Amino acid sequence: MLEDHLKRLSSDLGMKEIPQKNDQGIYSWPFEPNIDVAIKEQNPGVFLYATLGPCPQKRKEDLFIRLMEANFMGQGTRGAVIGLEEDMNLSFSLDLSHELEYSYFFEQLEEFVNYVDFWRSELTRFGEESNALFSGG
Repeated sequence: MLEDHLKRLSSDLGMKEIPQKNDQGIYSWPFEPNIDVAIKEQNPGVFLYATLGPCPQKRKEDLFIRLMEANFMGQGTRGAVIGLEEDMNLSFSLDLSHELEYSYFFEQLEEFVNYVDFWRSELTRFGEESNALFSGG
């Protein structure tokens, strides 16, 4: 199912071929600007994953409260989850554990990429605000 959806997505986006999956069965799909989405087939459904970037070092507690509020009942993530990885990078993931028609898959993937872009912007803004607070600006 996933490979068929990715072939159609590739065609819809004007790409010549779909990216190859790795040894773990994960496709790394490039989107602009600099967003790579890891897509893995599940039985049933798919799992989507992207890195948001490094966790800012200043005002971590404030950031974590904001992220927990976003995660609460998916209200700021549209059902996806923001997480903190062992390497201190923030991640964004979505588990779609049911059969997906192509149109729904496309819609969810598009929304996922939009949320990754949004949260990356929010993290950049948060970092800039934190730097301004600590530099007296």
